[in-house]
Amino acid sequence: MYTKVSAIDVVRVPPERLGDDLRLVVKEMLQDRLE
Repeated sequence: MYTKVSAIDVVRVPPERLGDDLRLVVKEMLQDRLE
């Protein structure tokens, strides 16, 4: 799966999640948004 990460998506990542894998965080955020 190819995930395109833009600067806007990175900015929206909660500060407590910055230490995690950004691709995983963005994937979770997108799934939450789609539900």
